[in-house]
Amino acid sequence: MSVLAAVVGIAGCDRDDSVQSYQAPKDPPPLPPVQTAQASTDAPMEWKVPEGWKPLPAGGMRFAAFEVAAGNPPTELTVIPVSPAPLLANVNRWRGQLGLPDMAEADLPKVVTRITIDGVPAELVDLTAPGKRLLGAFFVQGGRLWSFKLVGPPDVVEQQKLNFDAFIRSIHFTGGSGQEAAAPPAMSTAAAGKSESNAPAWSTPPGWEKDPPMPMRAVSFHIGSGDSRADVIVTRLGKESMGTFIDNVNRWRGQVGLPPVSDPSSAPPQQTTVGGNAAALFDFTGPEGATADTPGAKRLIVVISPQAEDFWFFKIQGPAKVVSEQKAAFDSFLQSFRFTGTPNIK
Repeated sequence: MSVLAAVVGIAGCDRDDSVQSYQAPKDPPPLPPVQTAQASTDAPMEWKVPEGWKPLPAGGMRFAAFEVAAGNPPTELTVIPVSPAPLLANVNRWRGQLGLPDMAEADLPKVVTRITIDGVPAELVDLTAPGKRLLGAFFVQGGRLWSFKLVGPPDVVEQQKLNFDAFIRSIHFTGGSGQEAAAPPAMSTAAAGKSESNAPAWSTPPGWEKDPPMPMRAVSFHIGSGDSRADVIVTRLGKESMGTFIDNVNRWRGQVGLPPVSDPSSAPPQQTTVGGNAAALFDFTGPEGATADTPGAKRLIVVISPQAEDFWFFKIQGPAKVVSEQKAAFDSFLQSFRFTGTPNIK
């Protein structure tokens, strides 16, 4: 099987075994029912479901979902483990879904409130657009970034805001300390500068600045700053955590302002290599019709390399002009990368 077929095949399957259903154990009164959700042994959690919320089937990328209010369409809350990305990128992805323009990092405090959930730092997001309002939350648990999103008509969402806040604040991590569960994966040892024989190795291009170790990232870098900043993120995921092919493609398209597609063949990957290993490459520039010279244009390049039971993701994203200027350096970084071996970090 070619690497392109492997990426599309594994990431493109709607497999029920990739997301386990949640169950409602009986609790002694007078406590409300507790929905215990568990996507894997790495990230068990439970929560208290507000009265009137109806559980919906999990599946695809959905870890869990609820109908919080009837309507046409109904107002729903979804729980999804998402690929790692900076908070600003996630907020702007949601803003794009609401038809809102991107915001600057300096403006995040206007829509983001930082809280602690069962000892774990979290961000609450509140976005309003004509005809829609979105309440969301992000936190890291079990090596994943978890996304909670409730979106619907502004009046309905306002009625559910207290329920949403209570639901988020009721979350309890049942697999041990949230802080322990949020520790970076073992393969990030090279990013921390440790010399282990099985740690990944690479050569850092000039001008790239390595970020501090972060959960879910093997290593990450940034180039430039402010409106001229691009980010490079390396992540390792098990195939069960990848979601569907089309959902991944549409998430990446949304990050650069492109509309979603329904046909996977409309976004075929290209063949490339990472350190001599076969890989698939996706390249998106948006909004539609934009080029590197278009003011405000964004570009995202994602390279996926299957390794044993895992998939390694290499992403560079940022202003289209900056990413285009760094494309040769990104290619050099990919070719220098070794999945195992004595680290050679510059």
